[in-house]
Amino acid sequence: MKILLFIALVSIVSAQFNDFDIKDYKDVINSRNFTGKVILVTGSNSGIGEGIVKLFSILGANVVVTGRKADDVQRVGKEVQELSPKKLKLSQELAYAPAKAGLDMLTRVLALELGPKGIRVNTLNPGATQVDKTGDPGVDKITPLRREGQPLDMAKGVAFLASSDASFITGANLVVDGGLVYNMGALGM
Repeated sequence: MKILLFIALVSIVSAQFNDFDIKDYKDVINSRNFTGKVILVTGSNSGIGEGIVKLFSILGANVVVTGRKADDVQRVGKEVQELSPKKLKLSQELAYAPAKAGLDMLTRVLALELGPKGIRVNTLNPGATQVDKTGDPGVDKITPLRREGQPLDMAKGVAFLASSDASFITGANLVVDGGLVYNMGALGM
């Protein structure tokens, strides 16, 4: 019964919205090609930020690596240059200081102000993420997916938000935490 209902709904939707050009569907092929785009990631000299700039570099973007420690910025910069033949800009301050609540509100405000100009603004709230070799084995017990996140998990979320696959998403706060937010009681919160 559920299958028949689903098929009926698809037929109704198809009848009403069949005016998309095939070009719109073919654009998805290149939805994660960031050649010619500039990506700035604050705090990209380690951890989640490092994973994000590495993925975007592989996807063809020119990345700006930032962080508080010049040695780490240089290290990540060299690694990113090896991943992509694109030019790389290096920067050192931009500190990762804003509280997440402030960043979430800033995302919403900028989405409202910049949306009419065709600029999308989104943020990602990462869960517990393994940024060194030791990790936190306790997270495996309380995260519904039974593992700690990896920088690449976060980078994939950011790549999705920046891609044309998310072209109708702005002002969003994508939570990438393996379901941990739904088990905060286990953390005593």
